[in-house]
Amino acid sequence: MIDIEHAADDAERRITGLVLGKGGANGGVCILELARAIERATDRLARVGHLLREHVMADPLGLRI
Repeated sequence: MIDIEHAADDAERRITGLVLGKGGANGGVCILELARAIERATDRLARVGHLLREHVMADPLGLRI
């Protein structure tokens, strides 16, 4: 999940650079917003992955391994 989140970060930066490099092409704002939404979603998935890992790795008494 972390690799996917980092890949989404990289993709967002590349898309932003491409859109801004074309001088504000039509639909550029929509493309940027879509890239940001995808990146936010992968951030949230990574956060859930961390929480799930903590839950699975916890012992029945609630102690961390």
